[in-house]
Amino acid sequence: MTTGCINMTGQIILGLILLLGFIGVGFLIKHQNKVDKKRIYVHKKTGGQYRPVYICQMKDITSRKWLKAIAYISLKTGEVFIRERQDFLKQFETLEEWEKEK
Repeated sequence: MTTGCINMTGQIILGLILLLGFIGVGFLIKHQNKVDKKRIYVHKKTGGQYRPVYICQMKDITSRKWLKAIAYISLKTGEVFIRERQDFLKQFETLEEWEKEK
């Protein structure tokens, strides 16, 4: 009789551990989604989604001066683009901001 009680208790404990694990995974997925919405940028006119990869420099072909730029990748095609930083900030907004405006 005692082994049946221990077996039942073990199943309850295992069930609780699995339940807590699923709750933890759900929390992590929700948190990652919030973080991604701050890292993904949407082009204001086209609605295309992009992720900045790194900050770099690009040379202005008319003034021959180096400008701060952002290299970013298309989430749809995987193409890499580079745009002057100020222009990037004018033309794009975070996915989080874009969804609030919709």
